[in-house]
Amino acid sequence: MKTAPQATRSPSGTDERIGSEPLQGHGVALSMTNSRFRRGSFYALRVEGAGRTIAYSGDTEWTDTLLNVAAGADLFICEAYFFDKKIKFHLDYRSVADRKANLGCKRVVFTHMSDDVLKRLSSIEAEWAEDGKIITL
Repeated sequence: MKTAPQATRSPSGTDERIGSEPLQGHGVALSMTNSRFRRGSFYALRVEGAGRTIAYSGDTEWTDTLLNVAAGADLFICEAYFFDKKIKFHLDYRSVADRKANLGCKRVVFTHMSDDVLKRLSSIEAEWAEDGKIITL
């Protein structure tokens, strides 16, 4: 069953905080950066706390901003919508894999994979998300 795209809303003032100092609270720092997507505000995030950093990018095409988001992270979670087909507003596995050394993160976990990627999982040189997966940092 397919679902229609869902509208998302960011908390009031989110756009003004992009690229500014991280939001701090309860021992955690949250940094946000714009990503490239077609509608609304979509962000790449870094969550830092307890000596660990998780970086996350939602839907976006490749942008060098991802290098800053992933740099030094213990875990970078990003999409791989297609294996090597480049389309606007979405990452493909090859674009990320070709830049892995420049990302500067310890681990990459791919998510938001289409059938094009799922049928080639044996060719993926990284981890991928799946139901029930537990990630320990």
